[in-house]
Amino acid sequence: MKVSVTYCNHETTSVSLREKIAFASDDDFARGYEIIRSQFPNHECVIVSTCNRIEFYLATDQQEITCPSVDDFVKTISLIHDVSPEDYQTAFRQQCDDHCLLHLFEVASSLDSMVLGEDQIVHQVKASYLKAQNYMAVGTGLHHLFQSALNVASTVRKKTRLSEGKTSIASVAVGEFGRSIFADYTDKQVLVIGAGEMAEEALNYLRDAGVRNTIVINRTYEKAIKLAETFGGTTAPFEDLDKYLASADIIIAATGAPSAWLTAERVSLARKANRTKTQFILDLGAPRDFADDVGRLDDNLFLYNIDDLEEVCQKNRELRVKEVAKARKMIEDAAAKCLAQLRQRNAAPVIANLRTRWEQIGKSEYDRLTSKLSHLPAEDLKQVEIAVDRIINKLLHTPIEAIRKQSLEESHESFVDTLKRLFHLTD
Repeated sequence: MKVSVTYCNHETTSVSLREKIAFASDDDFARGYEIIRSQFPNHECVIVSTCNRIEFYLATDQQEITCPSVDDFVKTISLIHDVSPEDYQTAFRQQCDDHCLLHLFEVASSLDSMVLGEDQIVHQVKASYLKAQNYMAVGTGLHHLFQSALNVASTVRKKTRLSEGKTSIASVAVGEFGRSIFADYTDKQVLVIGAGEMAEEALNYLRDAGVRNTIVINRTYEKAIKLAETFGGTTAPFEDLDKYLASADIIIAATGAPSAWLTAERVSLARKANRTKTQFILDLGAPRDFADDVGRLDDNLFLYNIDDLEEVCQKNRELRVKEVAKARKMIEDAAAKCLAQLRQRNAAPVIANLRTRWEQIGKSEYDRLTSKLSHLPAEDLKQVEIAVDRIINKLLHTPIEAIRKQSLEESHESFVDTLKRLFHLTD
């Protein structure tokens, strides 16, 4: 089994470029899986797309097929999202086989997250894996890989202290940026635009911080009601959004819209009656919900988005660094075990074919003998059959053990190919 991950490097790729290739809707995923299936027909695939992460996991059990290159993927992404491939030539990186396993395990365990120890990412990885299953894009290889990743993420969470304190992106953003603007949240009106997981995370933190006045607005009104009821807030129709853009002290947006739809012109009109009002806007959307120039409207409006979190998250990582070594050891052990299982699975068909071929030879020889020794009693013929089977098993023992042992090494593919040629085996 060959596995690879091709991922957008968020450290060197601007948020505006990432937004253009994010998978913000079911239509995006449907188109993505359709095109990837047509470009790489012999591969399983899982697309992971979050607020600051876009990754493509591929696997194939056909050893003669090489992993798609980064250039192959850039061309494919340009087809999916209708973007220029030249803009993304340096945006993507790739890891294969054991490095791919380590990458996924670190992602699921939140060692590769902006907020070290956040628990949201494991839910996002699981949701991505389940979505890929819905699109019939997952086979036994990626099923085993993602199940192993989810298991090790659970182990890391239980056996380390990485998840203590503020761990979600939303809680860190609201806690760090919001506290620099408002010393007290208890008398503040909070407007939440959207009703997904990010919005829920932000509300969870704000409730603990003392917020009592929350309005949830979402295009799907039923979802807004459900979220508002969970946190003791109220809802308003989507048509009343501009009214609350003017009155809210804190605005949190995470809608999953395909592009920035809250423009500077719209926000400026909402603030026209009171431009001296201090407002804290936290844009957790991917792509963003607020246009960049909203933050430059006046000195009393403070706009932050995902990219603004990096410095804060670095402090978070430094505080948890002692737990990272423990988590990384767990991840490395789990990745090594998973890789060994994948490689042994590759060897299983060769072992089965080798045994079948030798058993056929044994049966052929036994049939030849019994045709010439028909005068012997049935018990004697049975002993001949047992002897033939024992000889085959003894002869097979050494090469089978060698195959199993060699399957754990990086050179196992060339070893298996040599065996196939030596014993005339087929896949």
